[in-house]
Amino acid sequence: MIVRPAAGVEQIVLPSVRDLGHGFQVRRALPSAQRRMVGPVIFLDSFGPVAFHAGAGVDTRPHPHIGLSTLTRSFSDLFSADVALRDGARFRIGVEHAERAVYVVDGAVEVVAEPGTFGKDRLIVFKTGAEIVLRAVGRQAPHLVELRLKPARAH
Repeated sequence: MIVRPAAGVEQIVLPSVRDLGHGFQVRRALPSAQRRMVGPVIFLDSFGPVAFHAGAGVDTRPHPHIGLSTLTRSFSDLFSADVALRDGARFRIGVEHAERAVYVVDGAVEVVAEPGTFGKDRLIVFKTGAEIVLRAVGRQAPHLVELRLKPARAH
């Protein structure tokens, strides 16, 4: 499937489904055939909603690389915002960071003044320096995770 990015959008990554063991599946946006990484982020997985019975949980295969750390939804300079928008609400993506992206967890958004709507499970990577304003569309409130990956250099 070919997705044409809008003027301020560098790329839209469509995640694939990966089995991590024992039927536990994730939607993997990074790495993909479309893009290997965004800034320092090499793996970006999304899963759920999942319901577990008391005493049960996720049982996955051991990771083949000993000592590899996993960062799970950390609110720092890397994952800077966990955003929920009401229909029609707007959210500005600042230009302070050279590498910026938004993962649409649920719902849909559009880039204001540009064509196209981006729905659930899309990683939207923005062009450096582009002024971006997202607007919530549809009946379901969009849930976004914003990534601000690398501070822009001072001119």
